[in-house]
Amino acid sequence: MWAVNVTTGAAAQTLPPHDGLLFSLGVAASPDGTRVYQLDSVAVRVVDTATDTVITSIDLGAYGSPLRSLAVSPDGSRLYVGTEGQVGRLIVIDTATNEILSIHSRARSADQIGTVKETV
Repeated sequence: MWAVNVTTGAAAQTLPPHDGLLFSLGVAASPDGTRVYQLDSVAVRVVDTATDTVITSIDLGAYGSPLRSLAVSPDGSRLYVGTEGQVGRLIVIDTATNEILSIHSRARSADQIGTVKETV
């Protein structure tokens, strides 16, 4: 994972890929900027942006592999992870506890996930 100073354009690698993997499949940031979620094929790493340290790794390999996409809800309370395979899944994670709240199955891969702030 790389951090980029948007003022100077300077970049520095802050964390190597998870467990020797060559690359990340996706990255999403919490709305307040305190957490970054790094996706690889079987897990999500939760990174504290103030210290550039991994808080935890959420293993999702049992729910379908590879993991394909992720997004954070506009209020930062949920993390959504999509899987690929015969039965694609959408995994909903509580960002306060890093626990799985629900798993939704569908007949195809969940390659693209996005969130929208709802207004009434």
